[in-house]
Amino acid sequence: MSLSRLLIYIWICYICQTQAWHVPGVTPNEFKVGDLLEVRAVKLISSKTQLPFRYYDLDFCPPQTKLEFVAENIGEILRGDRVVNTPYVVRMTKDVPCAILCRMSLSKQSASSFRTFIAEDYLVHLAIDNMIGATSFKTDDNEGLRYSYGFKLGVRLADVHYIYNHLRFRLQYNTVDKYVLLPSLLPYFSNMHRFVGFEVEPMSISETHLLTKDGNVCERPVDPVPLSNWKAIDENTKTLQFSYEVIWESSPIRWASRLDIILKSQGGQVHWFSIINSLVIVIFLTSKLQVLFVFPNSSFFIVFHLTVKHYHETDVILTLMAVTNTVNAVFVAAVRRF
Repeated sequence: MSLSRLLIYIWICYICQTQAWHVPGVTPNEFKVGDLLEVRAVKLISSKTQLPFRYYDLDFCPPQTKLEFVAENIGEILRGDRVVNTPYVVRMTKDVPCAILCRMSLSKQSASSFRTFIAEDYLVHLAIDNMIGATSFKTDDNEGLRYSYGFKLGVRLADVHYIYNHLRFRLQYNTVDKYVLLPSLLPYFSNMHRFVGFEVEPMSISETHLLTKDGNVCERPVDPVPLSNWKAIDENTKTLQFSYEVIWESSPIRWASRLDIILKSQGGQVHWFSIINSLVIVIFLTSKLQVLFVFPNSSFFIVFHLTVKHYHETDVILTLMAVTNTVNAVFVAAVRRF
């Protein structure tokens, strides 16, 4: 093969497009400046009740379009996840100083639900690019900041329930360096970023102390917000306003290591609890399957033998139907028994 043919062959292989698929969350997604990143709600969870709830079981701001639930796997179902879209607008590297998410009227039942969930210390799990937002906190051992998944719905102080209706998203991105053989393709592969950090700072701000200008644009009070300016929810609360802001930061953290800081903060007890919990579930499901397979199989041969004796050889279809119905009845009885 001549050198010219070899170069042409390499060039054709380079420009040809390939069709492939990947498992979501396993391979990194790359975004250009200004690309939209979907903010999805996962669930509401509490360490007190251990009962997860869907995000829209409370009257949060609905999206402008219809609710779109993401297909779930068996692990998400067991965890109680119910991933759904939200109206938050986040674009790669684009800061949002302050924006009104929605203003809504609040019924007595909705206000009571918010107070109940706040009193039970429920956390809200939001996710961007399959990464759940975390909150930072300090510990007494002087080891610096630690992180935990989710953010508190609100806080209860002196029998007054305050809701965190303003969220500050601190997002991090890592710029991807790619080698491009053809200079003409450089605009398509340069300035690509990967999402590597998601921290949420919840705040409580009364709508009377959040200055609004030009529609949904707002001006947040200077930190820290005094307690007198927080948003309290009681039986007389009629309106509720949600707002948010977005702050982007460049980070040297690689995409493959973006969860390390959170996993290290969880501690060994949570890790061992997850392992033991998984083993118990596996053993339980294995024993259930064993019971379901043993009981029908032991009855199957008896039923099949009796059925063949009573039916003629030419009635094969009827015989198979009778055997199938009988085995199905035995299977259902075994399921009801256990």
